[in-house]
Amino acid sequence: MDLKQNILEALKRYSKRKKYLLDMLVKELVISLPKSKMDWLETNLSPAELSDGTRYFKHGIGISFVSQKGKTISHDFGPNGEINCFRYCDVFEAYKSFIDNNIDEIIFKSSFNKIVSEGLILRIDHLLYVVAD
Repeated sequence: MDLKQNILEALKRYSKRKKYLLDMLVKELVISLPKSKMDWLETNLSPAELSDGTRYFKHGIGISFVSQKGKTISHDFGPNGEINCFRYCDVFEAYKSFIDNNIDEIIFKSSFNKIVSEGLILRIDHLLYVVAD
C-alpha cells in the first residue's frame, strides 16, 4: 500500500474504534450523544473507566479514551454533534498507532494535504474534517 492508502486505512481503523468506544460510553452510562458541540460543553461527565478497562475523560468539545495499553483515541464532536469527524492530529496519531510509529510528520502532512486537495477528505471547520461520501 502507498502512503495515501495507508492514511485512509489508519483513518478507517480510528473511526471504527472511536465508534465502538462512543457506543460503549452511551450504553454503559445511559447517556445520549450531544446534538451539538455546545451541548457537549454543558455535559457533566467525570473521568472514569469503561467495563473493558478503557479510561475516558471529557475535554472541551470532545472526549479522549485511553486503553489499558496506553493508546489514546480522541474525538471532538462536530458542530451538530457529528461523530464522523476528526482532526488532523487524530489521523496522524492513528497512523502512528496502527500503521507506522516512525512516520516523518512532514511527509505524512504532505500526503494528508494531498488527500484533502483531491477531495477525499473535506474540511468542515477550522479543525475538523470528514471523509467525503
